[in-house]
Amino acid sequence: MSTIVLTQKPVTIALERKEPVIAISRGTQGPPGVPGPAGGQTIQRIAAHNIVAGRAVTIQGALAVYFDINNIAHAAGAVGIATNSALTGDVVNIQIVGECSDVGFSFAPGAPVFVTALSTLSNTPPASSALLCIAGVASDVNKFILRPLTIIR
Repeated sequence: MSTIVLTQKPVTIALERKEPVIAISRGTQGPPGVPGPAGGQTIQRIAAHNIVAGRAVTIQGALAVYFDINNIAHAAGAVGIATNSALTGDVVNIQIVGECSDVGFSFAPGAPVFVTALSTLSNTPPASSALLCIAGVASDVNKFILRPLTIIR
């Protein structure tokens, strides 16, 4: 027989049990995650390799990798745009929909935004590639409205 004492101020309770008891305590709350963009949706994944912000990414297994327009296997997995740079093993934030901006973008407002070689974004579609992926429509020189990445070839 064992005696268990539970203390929750201002009350203490003593129980006697014949069987062993396993005590489980609740852990502390972790820090809040990175806030997502207004009107958008983001996810977080671990980077499989170094990833630069503003590039198209996909998920392989549970890891984020660059979206490769010449890899047919990526056709089913186009996910979104990295909103931060990450080293291998670090967390990368991936925006799936909503307004996406980066000082490195240079778009013609109103024109479609394509994923090109090396997972970069451009108003010009790639000349030849296994996949043709539209990311959204430019709303400004440094912004575009990201919609779910669409493979059209």
